[in-house]
Amino acid sequence: MVTVCEQIRQVVIDSGKLPPQKVDVVYAGTDVNVFDPQKWDRRAFRREKNIPADAFLIAQVGVRDWKGWKELVDAFAGVHRGGRASHLALIGCLNDAESREVLDYARSRGVSEHVSAVEYRSDMPNVFASCDLVVDSSWAGTGITGTIREAMSMGRPVIATDCGGNAELVSSPDVGWLVRPKDVRALSTAIGEVISDPARAARVGQAARRRVVSGFSKEKRIEKLEALYAEILSTKERRQPGGGPIAPRFFEGPR
Repeated sequence: MVTVCEQIRQVVIDSGKLPPQKVDVVYAGTDVNVFDPQKWDRRAFRREKNIPADAFLIAQVGVRDWKGWKELVDAFAGVHRGGRASHLALIGCLNDAESREVLDYARSRGVSEHVSAVEYRSDMPNVFASCDLVVDSSWAGTGITGTIREAMSMGRPVIATDCGGNAELVSSPDVGWLVRPKDVRALSTAIGEVISDPARAARVGQAARRRVVSGFSKEKRIEKLEALYAEILSTKERRQPGGGPIAPRFFEGPR
């Protein structure tokens, strides 16, 4: 079996269904040639959504409860009241009811004028190009959040929760911020650090892209899958000459 992160691999092993040697990790890959900050206009999404050019733009993709968007609004409200003009875009509202829920909650926290409830988007490189920070505040789910990987490929600083396999991607402070799920204070502190130190944020964003290019790109995934298939075929041929190939099973989790 092939899983997309070590965290899921351990879940499979702990279930007792397969021994460790039968479970491999091949990380999902991002197309780093598409998610390339040099190829996108940093102002396009802001213009489209009438977000001020000088506002510090924070984005999160996903407005299901388990994505922790309410905790993010709470953290944002604290940061916004205490410093630089900022704006939060919550992306992925599928209908008017979801948009209203987002804006009503933001209104209850006093920041509705600085929060956008954004529809589902298929142009995420364009969106991320306009962002100063991308957050994933999930408190449930498995695997590695794909939008965090994509944002890192775009050279954006990221904050992720230590949920699922995110710590395998955001593996050190050099490539991003990792906070406990549902910890509004820690999330607010991390946002404040990114806003207050743009030089560090830029360094982290650059290092984040290098990390994705070197270990989480589409090319790396293909390379590892080819190596795994070659190993499986070689083992099969040694055990049963003339036998057909065995295809590995994949498990990615609900994220």
